[in-house]
Amino acid sequence: MKYVLGIDIGTGSAKAVAVNLASEPIFVCQYHYPTYSLKTGYSEQNPELIWQAFVNCLGDTISKLSESPVAICLSSAMHSLIPVDNTCNHLADMTTWANSRSDDVATRLKESSLGMRMKLRACLCMRYRHCVRSSGSGKMTQNCLTGLINLFQLRNISGTNYSTSSALTIL
Repeated sequence: MKYVLGIDIGTGSAKAVAVNLASEPIFVCQYHYPTYSLKTGYSEQNPELIWQAFVNCLGDTISKLSESPVAICLSSAMHSLIPVDNTCNHLADMTTWANSRSDDVATRLKESSLGMRMKLRACLCMRYRHCVRSSGSGKMTQNCLTGLINLFQLRNISGTNYSTSSALTIL
């Protein structure tokens, strides 16, 4: 039987669902793993347990359905960090998206001039990409360019009056 396998590597478990080509579920499995909070603000997980849960979901599905899927779709928990060496062996537990131990550093950065410049650059880059995409030609229109420069001047924290060309070099 032909099927597609979806595997979600979530915050607390890996889940798999196999669906036939009519999109009907034909097999489901789930393997849980713990989150460790050894200190206030810490949120970590063992990457080996996550890997094993993924492998178990894949193996159980193939074993139960007696054949490999025609396609595999993956999703995973958002912005977590696993430090690895040059051979991809993990060096520490995974720091999850829920980790808050650097909140004070982030707050200081956000309030600093460096943080303001980073925010300005991100805002300008998003606006630039929007202008290019919405033009239809892959090029920025003059109106959009003028709006981008006005946004840059409005957000310019140094008070310097930038030319069009120097403002675009920031992008």
